[in-house]
Amino acid sequence: MNAKKIVLVLLVACFTIASSYAQSPKKKPVDSRLEVSKEALANLVINEDGDAATTSFKIKFPGYPTVSVQGNTLNEEALEHLKSSKKGTQIQVFDIKDATSEEKGAKRNPPLIFKLTTNP
Repeated sequence: MNAKKIVLVLLVACFTIASSYAQSPKKKPVDSRLEVSKEALANLVINEDGDAATTSFKIKFPGYPTVSVQGNTLNEEALEHLKSSKKGTQIQVFDIKDATSEEKGAKRNPPLIFKLTTNP
């Protein structure tokens, strides 16, 4: 086989692969936001499945510094930021720790994203 035929075969193979990727259905990202009212978020209690109680977490309100919370409920600073938040605001709870979080090889708890609604 000469060089021109090899290049032609390679080009056809590349085109076939590229067109199959373009036609394959793409997975939509999962929307992990939970829509909640201000009241529901103010009364939020973060608990893990199992025996380990939540000991601390961080919460981020847009436009404010991250608030570190000890325990499993919102503290006064977080509640103040929540009061001034408007409908549609996305609030992230992350770095959720429990008694087992510091153990070597412990899984990290995924962040939670809340979107404020007006419905109670």
